[in-house]
Amino acid sequence: MECNPSQGLLADLFDEYTAWYLDLAEEYGTLPRSISGVNTNGEQFIYLLDDLDIT
Repeated sequence: MECNPSQGLLADLFDEYTAWYLDLAEEYGTLPRSISGVNTNGEQFIYLLDDLDIT
């Protein structure tokens, strides 16, 4: 499988977010229930994390 720069960036960001999310759980004992942001078209996105299995 060929990897382009965007895929590599996405993988890096996912790894960083995963580490940050797990650190929150360890440090505070609670986790955010969603993440949100704005895409390149200016549209807001919201990802609900209630069903996320991090074990």
